[in-house]
Amino acid sequence: MANASRTMFHLILQQINGKKIDPFKHLNKYLLPNQLNKALTLPMRSKEQVDFIIDAADKHKACNDELRQMIYRLFEVPD
Repeated sequence: MANASRTMFHLILQQINGKKIDPFKHLNKYLLPNQLNKALTLPMRSKEQVDFIIDAADKHKACNDELRQMIYRLFEVPD
């Protein structure tokens, strides 16, 4: 299941790369209300915040280093 999820998310992230999409507008689709509240209390666009979001949303533990880097770019996490 993790492999299928990883492949799906990789394809999605490739498709939206470079498009002006605000991922914060879509978090309510992937996080429970208490998780969303916690995510929004963390420093905005920080690795800490995005790592929390990944951990909360990644039910199959599919996120690998390559996906994590793509997600950091999506959330505009500074290097």
